[in-house]
Amino acid sequence: MKNVFEIVADLLKKETKYISEDGKFLKAVVYSDVMTMDEKLLNLLLSNERVKETFFKDIKGTLVFDKQKFAWFIESKEFLPDSYTRYTNKIGLTRNGEFISKINDVVLDFPYKDCYLQGGQDKDEQKRKEIFYNEIIASDEINRLLSSKVFTKSKRYHGGGGVELDIKFKEEDNLIIKGNNLIALSSILKRYEGKVKCIYIDPPYNTGNDSFNYNDNFNHSTWLTFMKNRLELAKRLLRDDGVIFVHLDDKETHYCKVVMDSIFGRDNFISLVPRITGAGATANRADYVLRKPYDFILMYANDKLKIKFKKINKGNKVYDHEDKYGKFMLGAFQDTGSDSFRKNRPNLYYLIYVLNDGTLSLDKVEGSIEILPNQIKGKDGRWMWKKEKFI
Repeated sequence: MKNVFEIVADLLKKETKYISEDGKFLKAVVYSDVMTMDEKLLNLLLSNERVKETFFKDIKGTLVFDKQKFAWFIESKEFLPDSYTRYTNKIGLTRNGEFISKINDVVLDFPYKDCYLQGGQDKDEQKRKEIFYNEIIASDEINRLLSSKVFTKSKRYHGGGGVELDIKFKEEDNLIIKGNNLIALSSILKRYEGKVKCIYIDPPYNTGNDSFNYNDNFNHSTWLTFMKNRLELAKRLLRDDGVIFVHLDDKETHYCKVVMDSIFGRDNFISLVPRITGAGATANRADYVLRKPYDFILMYANDKLKIKFKKINKGNKVYDHEDKYGKFMLGAFQDTGSDSFRKNRPNLYYLIYVLNDGTLSLDKVEGSIEILPNQIKGKDGRWMWKKEKFI
């Protein structure tokens, strides 16, 4: 079966003015006719149903030619191993192909933005040369990639530990699907499109230390393409009052927000929720100056005007202990079982004792347990409070 490029090439060959004496396409002539909406060219393109579906939009019974799309198509390189993109080596904020140095109204553009990334890595340590399928040239491959797949090796688990094999799915089943998430999302669309109220995803942070090991020259662009493809399907799954949470750290959060603005709409952004990670307590040993005690959760609605939040009063916090000064939690206090910290670094530490009744004290009492700050990966710890504040 011919792809779109081959079909368009065959159509253009029918018009002699588009072919040079040595048999090559005269792209400049074709481009000129595209810009002037030449009637003969449009009739040629409309004569093929596949080309008509690709480059024309039906707006209330009127076909509108997307000449910018077709102009880019004819100017692209004819053959590439996997696919082709407009942007070969730049990442930047653009609008209509112009970078922000020329305009004020911007969107995020990146290499392979007009592509689908299969994301077929099977194991965390595995690397593979990922294929980028262009939305126009590789439309057949994308259709096959996103077509519904049959789920195999299905099992149903029961509360008592029983397992059923070779099952048929029931509407009330809770599903755990193992496999490529792009394929899984596209495979459940038919049943669940517009029915999901909440989506929470914890994708690779793209820090170099997580499972996103795809071997590609544009690692940042690869990640953005990976996310864009999957977020577009996630939006289709959400019902009108549905919400989506995307959990990331500061490496990609703000780029992801721009992508989500374009997919869900800026008006449907709800909040950027910080989540305390505990990293701030160890910032003194890191190679950055400011503490990074948070990662983030991007929260979007499918239609912000249709969602309602229910406030829940969680009541009073439960504490481990209480003394004459009030309630408190032991938290990260730990008996180190070593005197080396105190002897070698007397200015960094003061002693805290846990008494027999579970209360804390700065005074040593017989039978009490002496504790020091937590060690962090074998390095020095310290109390987060000064002695005066603790008292």
